[in-house]
Amino acid sequence: MNKWHKLFIVSLGIVFLFALMDTMQIVAVHETQQWDVYNAITAPAILFLWYAVLVVFGIFYYVLKKDKSESVAVVAAPMIMLFFGLEDFFFFLIKGEWITPCMDWFSYAPHTWVNSLLGVSCTSFKTLSLTALAGVGVSYFVFVKLKEAKW
Repeated sequence: MNKWHKLFIVSLGIVFLFALMDTMQIVAVHETQQWDVYNAITAPAILFLWYAVLVVFGIFYYVLKKDKSESVAVVAAPMIMLFFGLEDFFFFLIKGEWITPCMDWFSYAPHTWVNSLLGVSCTSFKTLSLTALAGVGVSYFVFVKLKEAKW
């Protein structure tokens, strides 16, 4: 395994750490059922924090390696994984008791794309898993292409 593959695994690990953080902060909201407040204030703040961490990670990588395309790759790969729901997949692996047969809050792309392909109207853990797996594949493809770009 070369260092580039190890860096991709680090990207997966970062997304897993985000999921671990998510399981810790969501407990209070789950107990109080104040989802409107969470969706309006807390969730956007957490997403901003995650994206800021990834950008700082990319900046540090650029300072060390002086390669713009690789720096973009180390930021883009975990962002793509987040977009495709890998963090949510990890979250539900950790907090398994919160999995419901129909997770209707996943009513946005790419989840809706996978649901359409499978002919279902609501995201289940199975469709979330497939979407997350597709996200890992897409992020790896982008990761490799950006590494090869050498800007």
